[in-house]
Order: sequence, then structure tokens, then C-alpha cells
Amino acid sequence: MIDSATLTWTCMVCGDERPDPAISVAYRPMAGPLEQAFPQAKWNVRYCNDRPNCAATAHEEGPWLGRPERRKAEETSNEDKD
Repeated sequence: MIDSATLTWTCMVCGDERPDPAISVAYRPMAGPLEQAFPQAKWNVRYCNDRPNCAATAHEEGPWLGRPERRKAEETSNEDKD
């Protein structure tokens, strides 16, 4: 049997590993080719339910594009290519 007292999850917004009771799940649409292939599919976005920034980011409108710092790194990388 799984012991929820020792079970941990990684927040998909801030990247911190947190105990099970501190993590909730938001459902966001997929983006790009996945959205086209599976229009009804959703990402399960794990977020810290006791951190307002994590909760707000997880519940934003639109498709899930990954953790904010990863998005910024990708945008910077793409700008360097231009």
C-alpha cells in the first residue's frame, strides 16, 4: 500500500518536490501537433496548492507550454537563432 505521508510529487510550475497533500492537479489543453491529433486530450498539470503563484500559473487560460523558466529559456534560445 502507498503511504501518502512519504509520497512526493514534483510541481510542474516551480519544480519543487513536495509531499502529496501539497500537490493538486489542473487540467490544461495540449498545444501544437498533440492538440491537433488529440483535440479532447488535456495535460495534467501538478502544482503546489499552498503557493498562489503556482496555482495561478497552473490555472491560466490556454494550452500548457511547460514550466515558466523553461518557456523563457526556449524563447531566449529562439531569439538567438534569429
